[in-house]
Amino acid sequence: MRQHGFTFIELMVTCGIMAIIASTGIPALSNMFDNHQSSNSVRQLRQVLMSARSIALNKTTRITVCPIQNKKCNSDWKKPLAVFNDTNNNKTLDDGEKLYLTASNENSHGTWLTRSATMDSVNFNPQG
Repeated sequence: MRQHGFTFIELMVTCGIMAIIASTGIPALSNMFDNHQSSNSVRQLRQVLMSARSIALNKTTRITVCPIQNKKCNSDWKKPLAVFNDTNNNKTLDDGEKLYLTASNENSHGTWLTRSATMDSVNFNPQG
C-alpha cells in the first residue's frame, strides 16, 4: 500500500524557502507603506496651501497658514494647520479674525516632519 503526502524534510525545505521570501518582502512592504503615508501628508499640505491661496484671491485679503496651538502659530509643523485672516499680522487667531479651515497634520511617517523648521507661517496676499 502506497501512502501519499510529504516527508518531513520536504516540509522543512518548503518552510525555509517561504521564510526567505517573506523576509525579503516584508521590509519592502513596510517601505511602501511609509512612502504612501508621506505622499498623503505632502498632498494634504499642498491642498491646504492651494485652498489658502484661493481664499486670499477670492476674498481679496491676506491669509495666513500655520501650525496652530492655543490659537497661536508655532514652528511645529506636526500640529494641526489653520487657515485664517490675520488682520493685525500677529500670527495669533484673535477674536474677530475668521478661521476658514483647519487640517490635521499629525503623521509619524516621512522625513519632512522630523526636520527642524524655522518658518512658523505661510502668508498669501490678495494677489496670490
